[in-house]
Amino acid sequence: MAFSLYALIWFIPISIAFVESFFGLALLAFWIKRLFQISLTLKNSSQGRGLTLSHRIQLFISLFVPVESVLNRPIAVFILAGFLSIFVSEYKALSIQGFFFKLLEWTFLYFIFIEAINHKRRLKIFIGVFFLSALLICINGLIQQITGREFIWGSEMGLGRVSSSFRHPNDFGGYLVVVLPLLFSFLYVYRKGRRVQGRFEQEVSSQEDRTWQFFRWAAWGLFLLAALCMGFTYSRGAWLAFFLGLVFLGLQKPKYILFPLGFVIIFTAIFSSGLEEKRRLGLFTDQLSPRMEDLNMQAQKAMAEARNPQSQRLTKEAAAEPTKERSATPGSAPEPSSSEKSNFKKFFLSFVKKYSGSGRSLYWRDSFSLIRNSPWLGIGINTYSQVSMEKKLAWGGYPHNCYLQLTAEMGLMGLISFIWIMGTLFRFALRRSRQIRDPFLYTVLWGGMAGLLSFLAQSSVDTNFYSVQLGNLMWLALGMIVSSIQIYDRSQNQK
Repeated sequence: MAFSLYALIWFIPISIAFVESFFGLALLAFWIKRLFQISLTLKNSSQGRGLTLSHRIQLFISLFVPVESVLNRPIAVFILAGFLSIFVSEYKALSIQGFFFKLLEWTFLYFIFIEAINHKRRLKIFIGVFFLSALLICINGLIQQITGREFIWGSEMGLGRVSSSFRHPNDFGGYLVVVLPLLFSFLYVYRKGRRVQGRFEQEVSSQEDRTWQFFRWAAWGLFLLAALCMGFTYSRGAWLAFFLGLVFLGLQKPKYILFPLGFVIIFTAIFSSGLEEKRRLGLFTDQLSPRMEDLNMQAQKAMAEARNPQSQRLTKEAAAEPTKERSATPGSAPEPSSSEKSNFKKFFLSFVKKYSGSGRSLYWRDSFSLIRNSPWLGIGINTYSQVSMEKKLAWGGYPHNCYLQLTAEMGLMGLISFIWIMGTLFRFALRRSRQIRDPFLYTVLWGGMAGLLSFLAQSSVDTNFYSVQLGNLMWLALGMIVSSIQIYDRSQNQK
């Protein structure tokens, strides 16, 4: 299982097919291990003759019971919400496919991880492979920025934004928001010699000290390279999520908060001009060029006419009707003039365009309409794209907000159970972080939390949950956080 997870984290940014293949291999190893354990139990019980029927049933059930963790109960409710949504779905084949090949794959990946990565050495190998894979992908992204083409798949850079081996720059940003905080945690926590940020006192040999110093310099190089690639994605959602992760890490030691804040300021100063040049956008506002504004208005007009075919006829009739002066009633307040109404409408439309998140506000409005129609169980897992195209919504695909899509597909039950998973995880991890005295596990714990928080933040403006690569990465991050705590507890119990 562990080997399959090492291969999976290596191929996550490279190939969807390999991600699916190595997940299948890890799942196969999981079942083989469980069957071997049951057969060993039967053999130790006099070839099974010493077991009652109830014991045999318990053994069979244990084949499917995952390893115990703090997230088992909320994940079970999350799975139940997805299962129930199948029954209200209009496209049951799509929902069954999404339940087994998306939702169950995500959750099983988490349970496989915490069962397989159960030693500190295995966690170190996993982190090492993760960083080496990130190094390859960032070099690939930098070459794409310089030459216009990346070397893994030969994809050209589109619209001046780096995507590396991913399909879209936003996906590359979603990968980097997990990598960068984890790297930063090693730079932020570890200090030279035996003293680690004033929290740990650990005797280390000179050889170990030299090894960690080499690792820190290598981590600095990879961090700066990944930060460059993050800038060249010009993905605002990824940038802001990355900033949030750095500030979160800074809060665990407030006296060092200027370090991450300073980096945020320098990063923004370097890349903000490129964002305006490449995308005609500000960091928080949609400052579109005149040509793009015209195209945006034409697209909105076409959508409005497609939804209401009579709108064009009514508009022409209204335009052809002669204007009539309205006599004001003595003592009554004068009605707003047409120019005043026009000015207010222009102000409102300019405000919406300025803060619409590149049109996302329109997609979000449509997703709310789907949620209102079926608030508790949703429209069915894995059916948002099909339903949105059938209803001719503004964007026949994804609403670019994972939480709205999750609520639309699995209802409020699905959203609440997902929030329960994340709330339980962060509350448990923050509480236990005060007790962990191992510097490596402590660093992985905080880096994993910061990376996951950044990922969840970017998911509010993008499609991270529903990407095969990024969705698996999120559940691996959950496993990494929980495993770091369980490995520490196991080491303490062995003393």
